[in-house]
Amino acid sequence: MLPLEGYRIIEFGFAVAGGTPGLLLADLGAEVIKVESREHLDGLRLGVGARKDIPDPEERNPHFHWVNRNKLGVTVNMKHPRGVEMVLRLAAQSDALVENYSAGTLESLGIGYAALRAARPDIVVVSLTGAGQTGPQRDLLAYANVMSSLAGLEALIGYPDEGEPLLAYPAYSDMSTATHAALATLLALFHRRRTGEGQHVDVSGWESTTSLLGPALMDYALNKRVQGLQGNRHQSVAPHGVYPCKGENRWIALAVEDDDAWEGLRRAMGDPEWAADPALADGYGRVQRRDDLETRVAAWTRERAVEELVPLLERAGVTVAPAATPTELARDPHFRQRGVFMEITHPRTGEEVTSVAPWQVGPEPLRVRRPTPVVGEHTRYIFREVLGLADAEADALEREKALY
Repeated sequence: MLPLEGYRIIEFGFAVAGGTPGLLLADLGAEVIKVESREHLDGLRLGVGARKDIPDPEERNPHFHWVNRNKLGVTVNMKHPRGVEMVLRLAAQSDALVENYSAGTLESLGIGYAALRAARPDIVVVSLTGAGQTGPQRDLLAYANVMSSLAGLEALIGYPDEGEPLLAYPAYSDMSTATHAALATLLALFHRRRTGEGQHVDVSGWESTTSLLGPALMDYALNKRVQGLQGNRHQSVAPHGVYPCKGENRWIALAVEDDDAWEGLRRAMGDPEWAADPALADGYGRVQRRDDLETRVAAWTRERAVEELVPLLERAGVTVAPAATPTELARDPHFRQRGVFMEITHPRTGEEVTSVAPWQVGPEPLRVRRPTPVVGEHTRYIFREVLGLADAEADALEREKALY
C-alpha cells in the first residue's frame, strides 16, 4: 500500500511550480485530479521545445509529461455555473485542493476557501503564489527566473571577472516552492487527522526561494559581508569546483574539504613542487590563494581523461565524480539497478522513458502507475463514476459545455 493511498487531491496547478506538488503527492499514492479548461489549458502543454512529430500540439511537451505523471485529468468550464458546482461537489469528496492562481483568483471563480469549506468543512487548501496571499506585493506575477532573481539567487550565480549574473537553471525557484507546498499539504493533512480541522495554507514562492540563501544571509548577519558572484568556486573551500578534462566537454567535480583531502590530491598529482608551499597546508591558506591554486589544478585535470582521474582521486581520498550528462544518467548501472528510470506508454506519444519518485519507502521503488493524462482524459470517469452523476445529468452538462 502506498503512503497516500486513499487521499484525493484536486489540482489547479499550472507550469512547474503548480504541477509539481501534485506530482510528488501522486507519486506517493494520492489520487490527484488535474483540472483544466479547454480555454485555459496548462501552458506547459504548449511550451517551447515541444516535439513537432506528435499530431496533437497539447500532448507534445516532454516537460509537461514529466510534471504530470500518475495524475488523472479532467476539463471543466469554470465560467459556467454548473462547472463551478461540479468542482465544489468534487471538493466535498476530496481531502485537499492545491492551486497556483494569482491571489484572489479562486474567489473570483467561485471556489475560494470559504466556498470550498462550505462544501467540506475540513478541506485543506494550499495556495502557491509569487509573494503570498497578503502584503503589498500579493499581486506579483512571476515565473522561475523572475522569482529567483527577486529572491537574490542570481546575485550569486556568475563569474566575478565578467560581472554579469547568470540565470539559475533548472527552475530552482519553482522546484523549491513546489516542494515546500507538497510538504505543507502533508503537514496540513496530518494536522487535520489530529484535530479534525482543515486550513488554508499560504505558500510564497519569493519566500521559499529566499530560504535557499540561508548561508549568504547569515554571512551578512554575522560578518557584514555581501556575497557576490561565486563563479566555479566555493565561498570557503579550495580547491572546490568543476574542472575540465581531456576530451570534448568532459568535466569532473572535486572537493578538497580538509587537509587530509589536500594531501591526497597532492599525491594524486605527483606532489608537484608548487603544492609543497607551506601556505597551502591549511584551508585558510588555500582559500586565500585559490586563484593560482584553481588554475594549477585545472591545468593538471585538463591533460587527463575522466576515466583516469575519478579512480585515481578516489584512491587518494578526494571526493570526486564525473559531471554526468542526462544521457549518461539514463545508462548509469547504479540507477538501472535501483530502477530510477522506467518505460511507460503514453496514448499519444507512445513509448517514453521517465524517472520515478526519488525515494524508496519499501523494498521496491515507487512506480509510475499511469502516464500523463491527455486533455480531459478522465472527465467522464471522475464525474460519472466518482461523483456518481446519472447519465442524463452528465450528458446535459456536456451539451451545455460545463464539462467538456
